[in-house]
Amino acid sequence: YKSPQPIPLELLDNLNLQSIYLSGCNLSGVIPEEIGNLTSLTSLTLYNFYETLLTGEIPESISNLSKLSNLTLVNLDLSGGLPDALYNMSQLTSLEIDCCHIGGELSPDICNLTQLQYLHLREADLSGQLPDNFASLMNTLEVCILMYNNLSGDIPESVKKHPKWRQFWTSIIDGNDFNVSVSDIPAPIFDHYDVWGNRIISED
Repeated sequence: YKSPQPIPLELLDNLNLQSIYLSGCNLSGVIPEEIGNLTSLTSLTLYNFYETLLTGEIPESISNLSKLSNLTLVNLDLSGGLPDALYNMSQLTSLEIDCCHIGGELSPDICNLTQLQYLHLREADLSGQLPDNFASLMNTLEVCILMYNNLSGDIPESVKKHPKWRQFWTSIIDGNDFNVSVSDIPAPIFDHYDVWGNRIISED
């Protein structure tokens, strides 16, 4: 067990850094605004194995990281929702915010991430509906995980008609509160269905 420690500001003085991977460091405090000074950064991973002592919001300064292609935040006690600045980072190819309980809604602006291939927002306490334009984001996605949030309402028709719906449907709806009809569920690839937590509605 490692004693809790904040992200060292000395680390953020190295403006030539291209990758930060802090895993199992038992981070505490907040993600410092100074992270936005690292304009050469292409990958940022903050991953707590122990207590979730890193708190607060994702700083708006993250939008300064114009070369960042991977953002991974796991098991942190974040809040404030996904910042608007994040939706302007069109160079991102991988976005993982897992078990961080950040809250808020999934903005239609997430479709600005036109190069995104990997989206993992499990247990983020996201609420509200799936954006109507979410199908456009699915065009580039290879992985789409939205499980165990508080997403609700009807799934947009364009999402259900997308060719990747069969691939993604369980990892989108599982553990949420969507209205799901039997016709929304593709023929099973395996021998069972899993629609845990959702509302199965009648088509009558």
